[in-house]
Amino acid sequence: MSPTVRITTVKPPTSQVGGGPAEFSIPKLSTHVLLRALKGVQTLNNAEAGKIKSDLAKAQANTDVANVHRRLLAANESSADRIESLKRWIKAHPEGGDGEGHYTFADWKEAFERERDSVVPQDITKVVLAVAMLREASGRCLDLDVDDVWRLIYPALMSPTLPSSIAPTRSAQGFLKVKLSEILTTEPPKKDAVPLDQPIEEGDFPDDDEKDGEGEAKAVSGPADLKPIVRIEEQISLHVWVPDGQRGEPDFAIHAHQCFAQGWILAGEAADHRYATRYSSTPEDGEKLYNEYGPIWLGPDGKISEDDYVTHQISSTVGNRGILVCAKESGKGTHSRGMSYRVPANAYHATEVPPKAIHATFFFFDGRRHFVQKAGILGPVGGKTNNVNRDPGGLTTTHLAAITELLRSSEPPVEKLCGYLDTTPSLGPGSSIYHTTLKPVTGHAD
Repeated sequence: MSPTVRITTVKPPTSQVGGGPAEFSIPKLSTHVLLRALKGVQTLNNAEAGKIKSDLAKAQANTDVANVHRRLLAANESSADRIESLKRWIKAHPEGGDGEGHYTFADWKEAFERERDSVVPQDITKVVLAVAMLREASGRCLDLDVDDVWRLIYPALMSPTLPSSIAPTRSAQGFLKVKLSEILTTEPPKKDAVPLDQPIEEGDFPDDDEKDGEGEAKAVSGPADLKPIVRIEEQISLHVWVPDGQRGEPDFAIHAHQCFAQGWILAGEAADHRYATRYSSTPEDGEKLYNEYGPIWLGPDGKISEDDYVTHQISSTVGNRGILVCAKESGKGTHSRGMSYRVPANAYHATEVPPKAIHATFFFFDGRRHFVQKAGILGPVGGKTNNVNRDPGGLTTTHLAAITELLRSSEPPVEKLCGYLDTTPSLGPGSSIYHTTLKPVTGHAD
């Protein structure tokens, strides 16, 4: 186990928090980087197509249900055509301002906006630009004004033509997760992690042209008896905790991620608890004893997987691995608007958001920097399993974007002041998404 479990918190300069053009941002974006971001959108759309086709095959005996799935498939195919149109446009513009296929973000944005929506779908384009900025900021260890990213992507998330594959699911930790981009791989992860302060060089980025372009992980050569494991290479999501009281099962709150992760706080506040862990059956010096659990995913095809990652999960279960772990809290930090934080792969932590609060972040899983297959969850000694239904309970991407924007418009973008919300759901026709009252909270750490 990692001898040091830590979370690195990065704060932008005060002048950047709250809007205005960033004084330092992503210097340039290459066509390659945009194609990688678009590939992640395509992965989600293709995975959704597979799910719909599976559901359609099961529903052939029921004409009404089958017709619903046919309409969903037609919408998915329309999104696929729009993605392909954008891909063709990007590939047709390989030469940038520096002669090497690099334009500034402003150059790309202006060029996209000059085109017709039928050629360059504006909602998908905004998602791609936002994803590209986030992955470049993390991969290159660059500072980023997340307000600029939100202003870019918010109209896209509210668009009625946004691909339906960009949709929320319920996380095991209770929040709602909207995947914006995802790339999977079966290539073995690097043995050693890239240090948190070391940029990932351009040569370390997989070449888009070497992939199949269809959003599916490709098998790689290896021993005939060794099955390649499908894992996350990159995933960028919007995470939103809403005031519905769902915060996951507290007995399984302490968890580690397979991938290195970086988050950017959009709104609200959360407490992050960090834990030092060791394999032992004898707790010492304030430690508590746990069993290590691991995820088991149920896909839309009804198949269960303990190793292969499943994009569209119906449910997930954590199963007891029978390993005893001693753990104790080693630190606590407060995450608030305008901050960014990094979590090493396999580092145990737990995020705490009050049941009546709203909290929103962008979150990037980067398996290129580090990936640990058997990262686990800590749970009760002697427990069996814990099941999580991924159903978002009727909430959509539009709902979550509106909720986030509402909180951001009510909340002073100052790191030392953060509000918890006394919130009453109001989802009736003609009503606002949520009626909120801001209550300042004092005494929080910077």
